[in-house]
Amino acid sequence: MTRETFLKELNKELRKVKRAERANYINHYEELIADLVENGMSEEEAIKSQGNVKDIAMDILANIEPSKLKRKRGVLIALVALDIVLVLANLYQHWLDFMIGTIFYTSHDGAASIGIIGGADGPTSIFIAGKISPTNNLLLVALIAALIATVAYIIVRRKRK
Repeated sequence: MTRETFLKELNKELRKVKRAERANYINHYEELIADLVENGMSEEEAIKSQGNVKDIAMDILANIEPSKLKRKRGVLIALVALDIVLVLANLYQHWLDFMIGTIFYTSHDGAASIGIIGGADGPTSIFIAGKISPTNNLLLVALIAALIATVAYIIVRRKRK
């Protein structure tokens, strides 16, 4: 194992630790390996003398102060919760539209045509058809926006690491 591989694996295992604190641990082990190499050990021997990366990380995590650990991702949890609420609201809206359309009309087109027939002139019939027609895409637009925000947040968080 090379020094670079060792440090990358240690960095990965310490992903629960805040970035600045994690950098301190990585720098510590980098300097420790460099010192051992300067004192005559080969890089591979110096790395082997440190032990298993997972064991090192477990030891660090067991002895670290809770304030130095990353906080839970509240923003991500909120975005996912918003996504779920909007999906459920969207499903409920479409279910309600379907039930109303099934009970009162044979199809959604029938609802629009009744509004058009009931209107006396052109603008009134268009207004009534828009009010009677069960199509409402506001929830769908909100759902898409929330999903895009969630994906963008996840991508930005991953690029920071």
